[in-house]
Amino acid sequence: SQKREKEASLAEQAMIENEEFERIIAVQRAEDEIEREKRQIGKARRHKHALELKGQIAHMEEQKRKNRREFVEEGNKLRKQRQEEADKLERIRLEKLRHLEEQGVPGKYRNELCRKKNPEPLRPSKTSWNTV
Repeated sequence: SQKREKEASLAEQAMIENEEFERIIAVQRAEDEIEREKRQIGKARRHKHALELKGQIAHMEEQKRKNRREFVEEGNKLRKQRQEEADKLERIRLEKLRHLEEQGVPGKYRNELCRKKNPEPLRPSKTSWNTV
């Protein structure tokens, strides 16, 4: 009887220790699951942020390329306009020289007109300066 009581007491003690062990394991598993979810959420946030940064970088690089293209196009446009204007002035000058010669104006007066050139330098518009 004392032996049975001792065995019963030991069995009850083992059952209590087993329940406590299972409870500790369950709590540890729950904490591990919470920690895993936190890591997964953090990883997802970092991935999303990295994608956003890559998108911003790509957008900025495209904007720089666009600005550069516009700057080059503006320069080409200005060069073309300047050349067209220079060609027009040259045609007018030659026409004026021909007209003066037909009018009988002496060569010494016509020579000064022959030497005139357009000294204005090529400059981009002020709007293109702000984009570079």
